Amino acid sequence: MASLRMKFFIKMLMKTKEIYDPNFPKDYRGQRDKNDARAAKLKIKKDISIEQYKVNEIPIEILSPQKTLNDNIIYYIHGGGFNNGSLISARPFAAELAHNLNTKVISIQYKLAPEYKYPTQLEECMTIYKWIKDGIAKNSKIIILGDSAGGNLALALTHYIIDEKMRKPEAICVISPPTDFSGNLASRKEKEKVDCIISRNFDLEIRNTYIGTADLNNPYISPINGSFVDFPPLRIDVGTEEMLLDDSLLLEKKVKSAGGYVETHVWDGLCHVFPLFPIPEKKKYYSELKAFIRRFS
Repeated sequence: MASLRMKFFIKMLMKTKEIYDPNFPKDYRGQRDKNDARAAKLKIKKDISIEQYKVNEIPIEILSPQKTLNDNIIYYIHGGGFNNGSLISARPFAAELAHNLNTKVISIQYKLAPEYKYPTQLEECMTIYKWIKDGIAKNSKIIILGDSAGGNLALALTHYIIDEKMRKPEAICVISPPTDFSGNLASRKEKEKVDCIISRNFDLEIRNTYIGTADLNNPYISPINGSFVDFPPLRIDVGTEEMLLDDSLLLEKKVKSAGGYVETHVWDGLCHVFPLFPIPEKKKYYSELKAFIRRFS
């Protein structure tokens, strides 16, 4: 069951949940500014140093803890529905990852929809992956971790890497990833009333703002449609109280049917991207995540 603190956040977020209406476009720029302003007020662990770079004009941050367990690299891809998120808003969670996993984290600020549509985001994620594998992680192991839209991009990126016959990451970790934008998954309707973040018309919004005229069945857009043969070990975390639950459960089935290794952790009573919230459940999440990464790196 969810902690009282988690229940509090769910209740508060329910009050601010917005429903996408294509006739009244959202103020995405305004949302981004507000999210950055909130994130900028959060304290970052003192043991984390942050370096900022640009790789082919793509902004990244390297977050390093004072003590590291190994030379691994966590490549973190933030969420935000493809239309929100930045290095600033992603920094608190990226820093937590570095601190709790005692591992260097590289965070990317990819261009956002609707100003930039697919495949811009995926191509920028690939650019940074190549930079990581050929440079800072040339002799290190790479773990890709993404939440929500970032989880989608982490899975799509891995398909891309395999198709290009490049060196694969050692493991993939995703939190609440959307894997199918067809709108046909049962949890889209069954969980709409309990999901405090995702709302109905979610798939329509993604199609209008991110996918555009591209084929939504493309595995680089809806990763569930790709081949999971020789896919790296995968960890999935998802809450029971979210519309994207079936995306994760179907993903688990596809990986298993392809003979791959997958761990799916369905958290009772928890919401979309719950590890990003200051809740007691995070302690168990980080403990399990560290064990998973250690097993494959």
